[in-house]
Order: sequence, then structure tokens, then C-alpha cells
Amino acid sequence: MPRSVDGVRKLKKGAHSKSEIVIEAEEIQSLPERRSSSDPRPFTRRMIDGVLGLDSVARERAALARKREEAEEKRKSLAEAERREAEAARERKEAEKKRLAAEKRREKTKLFFRMAGRKSVSFLKLSACAFALAVSSVFVFYLCFAFILLNFHPSGSWARKIESVLPVPAIISRGGIITYFDYQDFSANFSEDENQKFAELLAVRKLAKRYGIDAAVDFETLRGEVAEQSVFDPEVNEVSLARIKKIRSLSEAGDLFGNGKKFADSWGETTLGAAEAEKKFGSELSGLEAGQLSGVLAVDGGYALVRINKKDNDRLFFVYASVKAGSFGEYLKKETARLKIFNLAE
Repeated sequence: MPRSVDGVRKLKKGAHSKSEIVIEAEEIQSLPERRSSSDPRPFTRRMIDGVLGLDSVARERAALARKREEAEEKRKSLAEAERREAEAARERKEAEKKRLAAEKRREKTKLFFRMAGRKSVSFLKLSACAFALAVSSVFVFYLCFAFILLNFHPSGSWARKIESVLPVPAIISRGGIITYFDYQDFSANFSEDENQKFAELLAVRKLAKRYGIDAAVDFETLRGEVAEQSVFDPEVNEVSLARIKKIRSLSEAGDLFGNGKKFADSWGETTLGAAEAEKKFGSELSGLEAGQLSGVLAVDGGYALVRINKKDNDRLFFVYASVKAGSFGEYLKKETARLKIFNLAE
């Protein structure tokens, strides 16, 4: 009896597996058969039919549970799809919003630059007109001022101040110009052949600018300073410098004043005190050793080369060769002959 009861309890608790049902059915079949007054089937058959009925209900419940799970999964899948679609729609909306905002900013920027460009063009046109008017006014004023200077020769301080800002040329040539008041100041010192003197002035000023000499001095002083500096200027003394350099190159090759003598104006061997030698040939001699050849030395009237043969206390034994420099006056004469002078103040 207890075995059959345990089997029924398992069925009530949900023992739905087929193997468990068969075992319990076998246990029930071993029980003595009973008959009910209302059911003609044996008791064992009724118990088996009851177990089988319970198994059918369990299968229906399991199927219903599976359908519910499938429905739940489908619902969740649809919900996830709807969420993703909503997220994608929101992202598209945000992207469209950003695109429209960027487009709006670009339109504003274009409009700004278009307006700025129009204003700039207007401003530039106005500035160009104002500049052209100012230049035209200054040009007309300059022409009037130049006409007054060159024809009426005013000498007041006001005219000099204006001319220092707006220089008016009185002498024009290929070598440069001489302004009106420079012309007036220099012409007072030129007694004859003014154009020749002004050509010399232009040539001297050109050299002074090359040598870095201040040209704001009187002509004779400027001429003397430029003449001193022109000694080593190849343009002024091209031939003389070429001759002395040729002598030095031959001397360096071992032919000391041999074939080089024909390029020298004078050469010889002499002995002088150190002080006297430096006075005549320059301070470079004091640094030379016996047998050493000097560089090209600028001496009075030209150039020289010196080789020390021996030093004896305060005396120097040496040989030398010298070349005369070209005449600065001759150079000026050639330069002024090439300059054509246009005198506007005559």
C-alpha cells in the first residue's frame, strides 16, 4: 500500500517523465484490483488512465509555457528592433539637425564675407580715389614749386625746407642729379665751366658713396678724401694695380723682381732705419721676417713690394719694386668726358 501512495504523490508533485510514469504504473498494477460501484473498470486501470490524463495535461502546460516563452522572445525581439529603430531615427534627426546648423553657419559666414568684401571693395575704391587725389595734388604742387624755383630763384628758408622734402633737380646726368639748392651753393664757388665742375662733383660723390665718405662737405675737401681712398680702387687704378700684382705673382714663383722688373716703374736694394722705412712703406714692414715678401703696399704716389733681406738691430736691409698710381685727376677727366650734363637752372 505505501508504494502505491508514494507513486500517486509523485504524480501529484509533477513527475511527468515517461520512465517515471511507466514505473509507477507497474507499481500500481501489482496492487490488488478494486472495483468501484460507479466505474466498472478495474481499480488499476482507473489509476493508469488517471496518470495518463495527468501526463497529457502536463504536456499541454509545457506546450503553453513554450508558446508563452516564444511569444515573450518575439515581444522582446520586436521591442529591441523598435528601440534600435527609434535610436537610429534619433541619430538621424541629430545628424540632420547638425547638418542644418552647419549649413546655417556656412550661409552666415558666406554672407559675412560677401558683405565684408563689398565693404572692402567700397573702402578700397574710396581709398584709391583719395590716394590718387592726394598724389595728383602733390604732383601739381611739385610742378608748380619746381617751376617757381627754376624760373624765379627764391632763396628764402621756406623754399629750402620744401626742397629738402621735395627735391628739385637742377643738374641731371647719367651719374646722378644735383638738387637746386646744392646747385646754388656749389655754383657760387665755381668761377668757370660750371658744367665741367658739376660733372666732377657727380663723379666724386659717386666714389664717396662707394667708400662711405660723408658728402656733406665742401667740394675740395671731399675731392681730397676721395682721392686718398681711391688708391686701392680697381676702377680708378686698374692698370697700376694689375702691374704690381703681376710683379708679386712672379716673385712668389721664385723670380724675385727678375722678369717682374719690366712691370715696375722703379726697383732697387737699400738700407733704412726701421722708423724711416715704416714712414716710407708703412707699418707692415716691422712685422716682416728676413726673407719674407710683403703684400701690396700703398705708398706716396703708388704701390710697392718689399722683401726683407736682413734685420740688424734698428736697420732693415731690403729690396723693393714700385709702380706709380694712376692720376686721380686723369680719372676724373675721363669720367666727366663721358657724362652729359643737362642744366635746368640756367
